[in-house]
Amino acid sequence: MSSDLPKPSQNYKALQQQLLEAIAVRKFPDGKHSDWNEIHRLRPILQKEFAEAFSLKIVKQYPGNRRREALRLLQQALSAEGHGWHDFDHVDHATRPGFDGEILISQPYGVATEIHQRMAAKLGYTFTQADEWTYYYPGKSHLFITEVTREIIRKLRKAHN
Repeated sequence: MSSDLPKPSQNYKALQQQLLEAIAVRKFPDGKHSDWNEIHRLRPILQKEFAEAFSLKIVKQYPGNRRREALRLLQQALSAEGHGWHDFDHVDHATRPGFDGEILISQPYGVATEIHQRMAAKLGYTFTQADEWTYYYPGKSHLFITEVTREIIRKLRKAHN
């Protein structure tokens, strides 16, 4: 993780803790399940602060073909490197003014950071790990941002189609 990344506010950390409590309700002996109303209330608040901190706009609609293709091509590139995990999990898509490409935010339970860093350096895209910002399952899920330009997508398409 880079030290120049924005840091979550104390409020963000408190909201993450509330989210954890809402998720953990199912662990009580009375048989209660997770508090989904609270989970669905908190995640968008966390997501909004995360997006603002990283100057992103989260895409709310179902990802179109171009976004799904970028995700598929990155998964294929990782697989070609011998990486069999499913690092792209709980994925959100985002945009940033002036960026011509696809931005993927993934929050998997496991991530092969070294492989992603090597692939990013090899192929020329940006990989940023920011676990402290996870808004899916704080403390359990990781968070990384992958920024892939159209040029890199074309290169990946040639290599994996």
